[in-house]
Amino acid sequence: MGAGYAWFPEETVRTALAAGRLGRLPRAEGAERHATLYLVVADAELAGPGTLRLAALLRERTRQGCEQYQA
Repeated sequence: MGAGYAWFPEETVRTALAAGRLGRLPRAEGAERHATLYLVVADAELAGPGTLRLAALLRERTRQGCEQYQA
């Protein structure tokens, strides 16, 4: 039927929102969700370059997101 409901990070669906393929549901409460994230690298000395790069990317994107909402 073309109907559905989901929570997605805005950056994931920004293009579809702009094109009108997706829309926001009007909600009095709960329009935003916040989550606590944990990043655990069990042994950074044994982690490969891919793991370390992923950890760095996650830290950077999380920092950017936090700065956006603090402004």
